[in-house]
Amino acid sequence: MRDGGLGTIGGGNHFVEIQMVEAIEDRATAVNYGFVNRLVLAELLRLRLRQVYGDIEAPLVYDLPHNITLPQTRKGACPAYAEQPVIIPGSMGTPSYLVVGQGNPAFLWSASHGAGRLRSRFELSRRGAGYSEETLGLTGVDCITLWEERRIEEAPVAYKPIQPVIEAQVKAEMVSVVARLRPILTFKA
Repeated sequence: MRDGGLGTIGGGNHFVEIQMVEAIEDRATAVNYGFVNRLVLAELLRLRLRQVYGDIEAPLVYDLPHNITLPQTRKGACPAYAEQPVIIPGSMGTPSYLVVGQGNPAFLWSASHGAGRLRSRFELSRRGAGYSEETLGLTGVDCITLWEERRIEEAPVAYKPIQPVIEAQVKAEMVSVVARLRPILTFKA
């Protein structure tokens, strides 16, 4: 049986991003599908990078889902048990963070899923043509997308700044920061 979704990033705000380091508890079928799909995507990306740049290293540092829900976590949160690596993505063009969970039961052993939206997709897609690249926060962002409206809907201006979100979680002893990751290239479906 052929699955047309395998090897794609799906829709919405899902993305593949090449980043540079700057400064399973639940065995549900959907999670397993996600794990396999990320491995397929990583290998396809690795193959494409080698076609373009020759024999380069592209090692997998972490394979971390940030979009799963376990019995203890809530929607919009990701597992952050003690010493568990967690990726908290910023918006397209802003840093993401590799953090380690502190296993804080007051926060259900979880961390945020990201910074959170400031503006709805509808608002941005409806008025997007009226925004400049600078207003959307898209200057200096190398983004490949299949649909221009996705680039507008997921522009940095749509999201809260990630730094205060990370700082609040560190202060609350939910996570500790391991690395800040700067995006080099983002692909949005």
